[in-house]
Amino acid sequence: MKSARFYGQKDIRVEELPDPTPEQGEVVVRVKATGICGSDLHGYRAKVKREHPPITGGHEMAGEVTAIGTEVTAYRVGDRVAIEPLMPCRKCAHCLQGQYQRCRQLKHIGGPDRAGGFAELINVPEHNIHLLPDCVSYECGAMAEVYAVAVHALNRLPL
Repeated sequence: MKSARFYGQKDIRVEELPDPTPEQGEVVVRVKATGICGSDLHGYRAKVKREHPPITGGHEMAGEVTAIGTEVTAYRVGDRVAIEPLMPCRKCAHCLQGQYQRCRQLKHIGGPDRAGGFAELINVPEHNIHLLPDCVSYECGAMAEVYAVAVHALNRLPL
């Protein structure tokens, strides 16, 4: 599969990588739409060369499930999904209280630990996908996380 890998400092290379296979509790998603976030641009425009290995960024995405790992029961191959990019531990006090954005072990899809939407195929934990109705485009599905952030911010304002 093709993957746009970010090496930093205006250095993005399209490379051929092996297709992913789903681990237990994961699905493989064929990415159909990905947003370009400000954090992607900050890294691209950085003045300093990155010190860690290249990453496949992109954390605003939607696509189609192409493979299912063991113990995945809620989704099927062919499902259209939006992807939640935050991956909490699901065990700490913050996670157990529903405040997973405060998890100290929080990771991101599209970060140093897991390829993101600038790849053709990605592994995604089952907990991180949400079905897209047929009337919602992949492009709108890729913006679901952005919409959620805006709604959360508005709900916190004392209007």
